[in-house]
Amino acid sequence: MIEIRNKQITALINPHGAELTKLSKNDGVNVLWEIDDKHWNRVAPNLFPIVGRLLDDKYEYQGKTYSMSQHGFIRNRAFEQIEKSDSSVLCRFESDELSKTAYPFDFVFEVEYVLNNSILSINYRVTNMGEEALPYSVGGHPGFAIHGSIKDYYLDIEQVIETERWLLEGPYYSEKTESIILNECFKLDYKLFENDAIVIRKPNFKKVFLAHKEYGKFLGVYSDSWDAIGFWTKENAPFICIEPWWGWADSKFSSGKLIEKQGVHFLNTNESKSHSFQIDLL
Repeated sequence: MIEIRNKQITALINPHGAELTKLSKNDGVNVLWEIDDKHWNRVAPNLFPIVGRLLDDKYEYQGKTYSMSQHGFIRNRAFEQIEKSDSSVLCRFESDELSKTAYPFDFVFEVEYVLNNSILSINYRVTNMGEEALPYSVGGHPGFAIHGSIKDYYLDIEQVIETERWLLEGPYYSEKTESIILNECFKLDYKLFENDAIVIRKPNFKKVFLAHKEYGKFLGVYSDSWDAIGFWTKENAPFICIEPWWGWADSKFSSGKLIEKQGVHFLNTNESKSHSFQIDLL
């Protein structure tokens, strides 16, 4: 594990997937959940080069069909530690022959973790090293610990917003939506997730707080650029995920062609783009 710390918080990062596995104030209380395979075999995976699921777990590019599992493969690959200080680390993955069996592009994918006071910044940087446009999506998937009943917890976006929840049929979007009101006390309940995640595309807010009915807000997740945000858990699982995304899963009506995929970003040759979000331990 790679440890970074400052006077307020400590983070542990696993080089496998460059995955954040622990985040705590210096009192030692971890805000991330303790992994338990009976619920979920991840803690805070990084999602690339897709977010969500492809229709039938495959796509077409330049007349050839490729297979890729949900959320892409980067979470299963080893990263190289490039730069390290007491309070930051930069991890890098470069495309190789194995990655090209699922995603036929030359690229560099970097994940940087930086501590600043009580805030951890997670920065993704994608660089196109090939000769053709690079289509991709990227996102975070941190699971935050729930102790006791989920009904003791709520989300707080510090305002009242009526927005649209994109509905799923199985793992794919139905292209239908339903109205949902988010406010200063959006109470959590497993029933909310009976049809999988709550997904909001193009959210008109830039931060969301996780709070407890007795202790109030104890962490915030911020981004000034997310394309979508997902909230997810499983029945009786002791976590809630707050997921900043730049891209999303296929709908059941998707063409299956990568360049037509909704939410995808494109990079020209030698072009780079960064996406970032922050976790604040209040």
